[in-house]
Amino acid sequence: MFDLIVIGSGASGIYATYLAHMHNLKTKIIEASSEIGGQMLLFKDKPVYDMPGFLNVNGKDILKSFKKQLNQTNIRISKNEKLLDISGKCFDFTVTTSISKYKSKFIILSTGGGLFQPIKLNIDSEDKYKNIDYFIEKAESYKNKNIIIFGGGDTALDWANYLEKIANKITLIHRRNEFRAQESMINKIKEKIDIYTPYKFDRINKVINEKITEIYIKNIKTKETELVHCDNILVFFGQMKILDKNQIFNLKVKNNMYEVNTRMETSREGIFAIGNIATYEGKVKMLVTGLGEAATAVGSVVEKIFPGKKMTYLSNK
Repeated sequence: MFDLIVIGSGASGIYATYLAHMHNLKTKIIEASSEIGGQMLLFKDKPVYDMPGFLNVNGKDILKSFKKQLNQTNIRISKNEKLLDISGKCFDFTVTTSISKYKSKFIILSTGGGLFQPIKLNIDSEDKYKNIDYFIEKAESYKNKNIIIFGGGDTALDWANYLEKIANKITLIHRRNEFRAQESMINKIKEKIDIYTPYKFDRINKVINEKITEIYIKNIKTKETELVHCDNILVFFGQMKILDKNQIFNLKVKNNMYEVNTRMETSREGIFAIGNIATYEGKVKMLVTGLGEAATAVGSVVEKIFPGKKMTYLSNK
């Protein structure tokens, strides 16, 4: 019998697990993929601007620190293990996975967006082209390259700003005149790169060795086209959830997220949700928000297991 099982090992899940360890809770992490880290694995070189106290940090550095912190614990981690079902009730849950069954008093869901896949350009035989990427693993691989970036959110603009320093040329293409990214970043890159709005992908013009080297883009309003040369194409349209029949687990859902109260508890007593999978009025999806939710959820679990216990996270080392 575990005190707590955490489903998902992104930033919020790892931090929740570490806090549980500090309260001597017998805890286990279940992760569906082969590596812990969640979406931080997709953006290892991407600058992170919402981590308090850090002016220049990327996903890789943050993940490294989280792993180092986790390695100081005796937490059990199961990888390549998919959650299938949660049955039972508070203090007596049965967690069924693709590998085994476990008993736990409480559960924290920290599955981010769940299983997800990138939204693509939606062109014929898209997967066969070797130079279309939907996330960046090593930024240095784009050094001195001509890069086309599709997208208008924070990811697209953050990478445009970052890669502008090492690439030969950056061309940003967005289907709307308005960007969804932070205004400060928009103003920062306007003078540095070529921006086409409101434009969208039209057609491929030239391919060499299964790499796209020229495309036409089309103005959505005027229908005029422009020829753009490239070495690489980056598509940042966001992620699309891969739904499965066991996604909800009898929990109240809103916009594909689990509704929680101020204690981060879902509609099912004893099951908590944190990070991008959780929603409540006024929710802001930021890394630091998820970390605060982790502390709240773990504090709620500790209070239920040890009523009246003083809550403190100060290390005695």
